[in-house]
Amino acid sequence: MPFLALTAVFLFISSVLFIEIATMWSNLRQKISDKFSVRVTRIINDFNAKNNTLKIENIFSKLITEINTKIANKLSAHISEINSTFTAKLSKNNNKLTTEIKKINTHDVEYASE
Repeated sequence: MPFLALTAVFLFISSVLFIEIATMWSNLRQKISDKFSVRVTRIINDFNAKNNTLKIENIFSKLITEINTKIANKLSAHISEINSTFTAKLSKNNNKLTTEIKKINTHDVEYASE
């Protein structure tokens, strides 16, 4: 029975964490997309008069690399934070369940010895 409770808690917390990560990822992607669009528009307007395609492509490539690095770093930090929080909560719940199991086993032994 405790294993089922622990499994249910794990599945519930996992789904909540997944939804939280997906929401954060979506919000982060939208922010980056908005900033990226403004920056690209500014770059295109600046270079449009010069018609310098090679420089635009180089800047675009650097922007993509920079954005991907920032996304990866932020996502990694968030996942690490969520993982440590989840592990702490899971450990706390496991300790509570273990204590309850010990109490039940003690009562069973006392009942059997009567």
